[in-house]
Amino acid sequence: MTDRWLSQQLLAGTELRGSSVQCLTGMGFALVATPALVLVLGPADGGRARELRRGIISAVGLCGGR
Repeated sequence: MTDRWLSQQLLAGTELRGSSVQCLTGMGFALVATPALVLVLGPADGGRARELRRGIISAVGLCGGR
């Protein structure tokens, strides 16, 4: 297995945990996902990825709540 595959699996698991916490409590995606995103992608790309995913999760939650 390659390092890229392992990184993708780590990111997918982190996003799943973060979005679950966000869904259950209304907050927490950044707290759960940011450390892994920054470690895997680097500070700049990890921050951008976090904001993009947080926006998507919030939009899905908003649409689901209506």
